[in-house]
Amino acid sequence: FSMDHGDDLLQTLQQDSTYKDFFQEDFDASRYANSVIQGSTIAACLQKLSLGIQNLENELHQQVATHHQDLLTQATGIEKLEDVLRMVSSRVQSLQQSSERIRDKIERPFQKVSTRCAQLGRLQSACEILRRTLRYLYLARRLRELVKGGARELAKAAHTLNEISNLTDDMDLTGIDVVEAEMPWVTKTRQSVEEQGHQLLLQGIDTHNQAQIASGLQIYFNLDRLETKVDVLCSKKLDAACNSMRNALKAAFPEQQEGTKWTTVTPGLRAAVWAQMENVANVIQTVVLQIRHLQRVLQKKRDPTTQTRFADLITGRPHGVAHKMWEDIMLALAERLKEVGEERPALRHIFEDEFPKLLRLLTDVWNRAVQQFAQEIGPEVAAAEQSFMRQCVASFETAYLSSSFSRMFDPVNLVFAQGSEQPPSPEEVADIIKTITKEVEISTHDARFCAATVRNVVKMTKLFHAKCEEMLATDAAATRLSRRTSPSMQRNIALVNRMYQFCQGLDDIAEDCGLSADVSNDLRVAQTAAREFIHDVLDPLFSHAYEFLDGIIKRMHEESYSGANTAQNSYDQPNAQCSNYVTALQEGAHVVQSNVVARVQALPALQQRVQHLVEQLLNSFVRNVSVLCGLGEAGKLRVAADLAQVELALAQFHIIQLSSLGSSYKALRALRPLLFLEADHIVKNPTATSALPTSVVVHHLLSRANNSISAPHVWKGWDVEQYTRWLSTHSEREILQLLRERLDAYAKEITARGDPVFDPSYPFLVQLLEKS
Repeated sequence: FSMDHGDDLLQTLQQDSTYKDFFQEDFDASRYANSVIQGSTIAACLQKLSLGIQNLENELHQQVATHHQDLLTQATGIEKLEDVLRMVSSRVQSLQQSSERIRDKIERPFQKVSTRCAQLGRLQSACEILRRTLRYLYLARRLRELVKGGARELAKAAHTLNEISNLTDDMDLTGIDVVEAEMPWVTKTRQSVEEQGHQLLLQGIDTHNQAQIASGLQIYFNLDRLETKVDVLCSKKLDAACNSMRNALKAAFPEQQEGTKWTTVTPGLRAAVWAQMENVANVIQTVVLQIRHLQRVLQKKRDPTTQTRFADLITGRPHGVAHKMWEDIMLALAERLKEVGEERPALRHIFEDEFPKLLRLLTDVWNRAVQQFAQEIGPEVAAAEQSFMRQCVASFETAYLSSSFSRMFDPVNLVFAQGSEQPPSPEEVADIIKTITKEVEISTHDARFCAATVRNVVKMTKLFHAKCEEMLATDAAATRLSRRTSPSMQRNIALVNRMYQFCQGLDDIAEDCGLSADVSNDLRVAQTAAREFIHDVLDPLFSHAYEFLDGIIKRMHEESYSGANTAQNSYDQPNAQCSNYVTALQEGAHVVQSNVVARVQALPALQQRVQHLVEQLLNSFVRNVSVLCGLGEAGKLRVAADLAQVELALAQFHIIQLSSLGSSYKALRALRPLLFLEADHIVKNPTATSALPTSVVVHHLLSRANNSISAPHVWKGWDVEQYTRWLSTHSEREILQLLRERLDAYAKEITARGDPVFDPSYPFLVQLLEKS
């Protein structure tokens, strides 16, 4: 048999129902015997068990026989292992005996050392108690001497008391007779010193006596209670101020039945409320001034050992106790106002309706409270305190600004009634400006409040602008010029005048109320769209006015200027007959003056546009005169007469002086002598025509050429109207280039025809263009 055969035998036994119970880990012989007895095959079971035992014995015998040599080798190894184990055991016992001997040698000295250390510790404790007792008695004697010195020695007495406290804080000296005998008197003395320091500190704060405040603070610093005392003092002052504020606010209202609330505001109630608010302001000012004097002393006094300021020893107040007190008292005021406002709604209505008065009252309190301490506070802390003050009354400010917003918007909505096409009257706009002025004037005492009010004004300006735009007429009649002004034009001009009146009113407010640069700039920015509205209305109106009058000027080309009769048209006759178009121009200018210029009140914008209009008309007149064809001697005299009458026609615009127009007017005046100058004189004396553009002089000389040199527009195939329009839209350089091209074309025409002689004016024209 082999190992595999043994495994097969075991597997066979495990699979047999008779033997498999013997392989269970929890096999119980009694339980197995009971199961066999309950069955009816006991003999068969015994026989099968005997057979199994025999097979196992045979297998064991076979395994021993097979592995006999290996078993002998393992038996020898076990004997060697037992020898090693016996040797290790003997050495372990030897080691244990050595350890016992070493422990005996160490334990006795250790016990002796421990005993001596305990004795030394008790000796040291006894010596420390004796030293502290002696020190306690010495300090008690010194304290008695200092107490005899009175108020002058309070600070030293406080320092001595602090030393006594340090002696007893970390070591219990009770049970020592001499110490216990002094303790009651020391405790009583400590209370006395603290009380005197408290009285000294309170008296100094109440009377603003910094020497007394310094003495009181020094006492509590020596007692090591500086921070605690300052906290308690500030808390008591705050509580007293809160009670005073609550009582003052409630005192403004007479007694009423329980459960009822004051909702009606009467003049007498307003007066009573503001009288009590003056008392509240005095309470706040008194407390804040007291704490500011305390803060000043805290910043001056220093620890003599470390040179640390007393103010730095007060933790939790980065900006000082005065700044913290201001924040606390403002919070307390806000809570009191909210509390009383909920109980008595009339009070809340008073503060909302008269918020500027409340803000001025608090601002005056703050100004008086910091008047003597500006350098100590610093700009950052001052700004923070003012900002915190405003936050505490922000609810009243919001309500007031909302009411102010309504007060300014309501008149605008009223004058621009729904569906109405009638612009507001000057009186109505003046009333709107008065309302704005009143709202801004009330707010000027505070920069931030004024800025908030101006923001409402900006919104109202946008509303006024939007309403004007909605009412603006956009039909053709709004810009059409005729002897009778159309209703649309009248309405638009009226809107321009009201917008200008409104903007002028805002400018007066900014100047009269002394607004800051930033706030004034906000108002100016708000007027930008409003002033653009004026431009948007006037620009198309004056554009049509120019087209209207320019069309009349262009009628000169329908006139004939080639006649030779000069009997009635002398250059020296001021009353020489003028052209028909000039009469029409005078009438047209009168229409523009009476229907537009005289009606518009926005003088800056009006003057700018009238000046531009007249300049355009003068340039157009000079340009059209220069391109007149077939201009004879009689025609020159007639044009000269037209010049004078045109100047008179345009002089109807009284808002400007023609002499102030510069180059345009100089060109008109220079055109008259040009008509009668010889061509060679024009070329030889350029100063005679220096006020005129070169293109005008060249065009005029071309008109003298008796059609031998056709005009540029004839050469191009244009009519006069097209050519004058082209001249008005192109630069002088482009016009001169066209004239050069025309003369070059003329020279080629003469050469092509073989004509021996050019027109007499041709050389002069070439010289003028070369000089230009």
